[in-house]
Amino acid sequence: MVNLDCTLHGHFNMDFKKNTTALLISLLIACMATWPLIVDPTTNISRHFDLYGVFWLAEGTQHLTEGMFTHINFPLEAPIGHVDSWLWFILFWVNHDIIPIPILISLLVTISIGLNIWSARWCALAWGVGPVASWCAGLIFGLSGSMLNAILEGSWYLSSQFWLPLIAVSLLRFQQTKQLKWHGLMTISWLGSLLTSAYLGLASSV
Repeated sequence: MVNLDCTLHGHFNMDFKKNTTALLISLLIACMATWPLIVDPTTNISRHFDLYGVFWLAEGTQHLTEGMFTHINFPLEAPIGHVDSWLWFILFWVNHDIIPIPILISLLVTISIGLNIWSARWCALAWGVGPVASWCAGLIFGLSGSMLNAILEGSWYLSSQFWLPLIAVSLLRFQQTKQLKWHGLMTISWLGSLLTSAYLGLASSV
């Protein structure tokens, strides 16, 4: 008689410690894919005016007065509700000029791509895909056309798409094990996608 718990443990127990090497490899690939930003973080690889909205958000977050952006070029005294990504807003606010804005934004893009590759590979492995094919899945998702298009059009916050594979992994693991930690990861991932962008929040809800 097959021990279902052991089988599930052997096939699906892909914890973060076992994925450390894969995470480092994913980040290395992301560095290679975004090498212009690594060489010069001030490089505007998008060549699109929408990118300035990201820099405006990063700059405006450093100067808030009663929920209004102040001491910035445009738009003056706009409410903080008018932001494209609450996740990046929080990260900018936590940073608060510790890391220069161009370097921080470049790091967020590179790290996001690395996490995209890593999380998609983990998701593929959890669903029973082989090691080589799982790396292919990670690369296809991490360097997908929609993600690259978001970067080229200046919506760099949409590079943080790693929440979607994490939702798929946690949903599968919760269905198989009924452990609350996977339910918690699924909830956090859904909130993360929603805070990243309404588009990702809608996709994760579907």
